[in-house]
Amino acid sequence: MSNLDEKVRIGKHDYPVPRMKLRAWLELESIRDDLLQSVKSKNVKGISSAVLSYVSKAVPLTIENLLEYPWYEVAKAFVQIYRANFPDENLPFIRPHKQKKEKAYSGFDYPGRSWYLWAHMIADAYGWQLEYIAELEVNDAIALIQEILVDEQEDREWSWSLSEVAYSYDKASKKSKFNPLRKPEWMMPIRKEQEIKKVKIRASEMPMGLILRWDDGKSTQPQ
Repeated sequence: MSNLDEKVRIGKHDYPVPRMKLRAWLELESIRDDLLQSVKSKNVKGISSAVLSYVSKAVPLTIENLLEYPWYEVAKAFVQIYRANFPDENLPFIRPHKQKKEKAYSGFDYPGRSWYLWAHMIADAYGWQLEYIAELEVNDAIALIQEILVDEQEDREWSWSLSEVAYSYDKASKKSKFNPLRKPEWMMPIRKEQEIKKVKIRASEMPMGLILRWDDGKSTQPQ
């Protein structure tokens, strides 16, 4: 998260880069989603509107005020504010994955739903008031959401293990085989890349004829 001493310069003034609390951060993330959608659809007007809205949420300047400054200053401020408020990447819940699927939207989505969804989950788990939840540190809130989702997954896995659909008949062994419920991708264990083992080749299996080797882009072929 941001350094409290960090400043963003717009025009001739330096503005503190705020460390957003949960609700304000989720509002910024919603605007960022709009920005990404505008980029994908090549909507220049939408991109401009999203960047202006994002910056105006973080500094005491309205969109009308920001329009008076050079665009590159506003864009630079956007990048600085975004980086300063990026949460801890060590949390698996928000860690980027190699196979990231396109975000799907349900029929009951609405603007600002992320805040109410997160607030509902935290309030349901801990019984806290909305005013308290809104002022949570973002890293703390994400960690709590992750723990809530882990508990829910473990409950689903337990219920799944007690159901008949979790078992299939293996004809080879003539026994029932348990098929575990698949975990979300961010809950899957991280597999370390296996090193390729060096295998010695027998002399009798070596290729016949002249063997050319390349060192630093130069051939060792006899001249």
